[in-house]
Amino acid sequence: MKQSFYIGKLAGIKIELHYSWFFIFLLVAWGLAAGFFPAHYKVGLLGAWLLGAFASFLLFMSILLHEVAHSIVAKQHKIPVHKITLFFFGGVASIGKGKLTPKKEFEMAIAGPLFSIFLSLLFFIVYKSINFLYVNALAFYLYKINLIVALFNLAPGFPLDGGRILRAILWYFYRDIVKATKIASFCGKVFAGILVIGGFIGLFFGGFGLWFIVLGFFLYMVAEAGYEQTVVSALLNGVGARDLLTKKIYCIDANRTLNELSKAFITLRKETLLVFDKKKYLGIVRISDLMDIKKEKWAKTKVKEITRKIAPIKLETKIDSVFLKMLRYGIDSIPVIKGKRLIGTVEREAIIKFLRLKQILGSTKLRRGLK
Repeated sequence: MKQSFYIGKLAGIKIELHYSWFFIFLLVAWGLAAGFFPAHYKVGLLGAWLLGAFASFLLFMSILLHEVAHSIVAKQHKIPVHKITLFFFGGVASIGKGKLTPKKEFEMAIAGPLFSIFLSLLFFIVYKSINFLYVNALAFYLYKINLIVALFNLAPGFPLDGGRILRAILWYFYRDIVKATKIASFCGKVFAGILVIGGFIGLFFGGFGLWFIVLGFFLYMVAEAGYEQTVVSALLNGVGARDLLTKKIYCIDANRTLNELSKAFITLRKETLLVFDKKKYLGIVRISDLMDIKKEKWAKTKVKEITRKIAPIKLETKIDSVFLKMLRYGIDSIPVIKGKRLIGTVEREAIIKFLRLKQILGSTKLRRGLK
């Protein structure tokens, strides 16, 4: 089951909502309606809730525009942007692989906070210029919160924007993205630790500290994962699909039933199979796709009905891009074409084995073992 759903496009970028967004939207609206607006304005219960709901919506629109700013700069540098997702902790732009440099990294990272500062100034002008109660109240909150968003994101710890700015600067001087990421990631984990400690102190004194504790743990994990992803990219640098190509193709006919598909998964000991209709490649089917269908429907459901359309890759495709694509789609195998002819696959297992060998024989280590 997908954890997010498509709601539209902005600046040509696909926008999705994670289901956790609805919870945080209501939580923010409730907090503003019960605390912030009644403390600053005499608006009554209904007015406070209307302001709370609208302010919560505009907050997330501001966060969305923050991410769009990152994405537009990325697209200007010919770096693909897959989507932007709004979720429990705010928003995240899914930016693909491209020819990244310290300068491009710096420009992409700083674009978001700069746009948040711009929004803060814009709402400050509205706050000072318009005396209508509800507009004034919204502008008052939004100029403050956008400034907080900008300053928080400028904290010099990866994966925050400030951490990416720090990484870009260190990368420029060290000429080593792995070393730069290691330092920026460490700073990110220190900042995450400060948030967690501050959260516990807040709880001890009766304040609202749980949010900071959860956010701190989340940032710590993302900082660690970001460093390891950079190490993986470094280990796979210069490796193409042709280097890890296997000509053995594990596949199933599109017109087979899901009962037959389940047996194929067991027989072939694979969790991802290519789907063909006669000799035409249709896509990929995963064991998780099968498990999303009720077992009583397996006998009458065809494989083609749950097939995912995953485009083949070329022999020249970089393996780090292939690996990220596999992780993004949750697949273990991806077809490789030469011209228009499908000639084999790249298996996730082969990439993992290659990385393990590189770790053993090289000097770059991952903190956690590859699985």
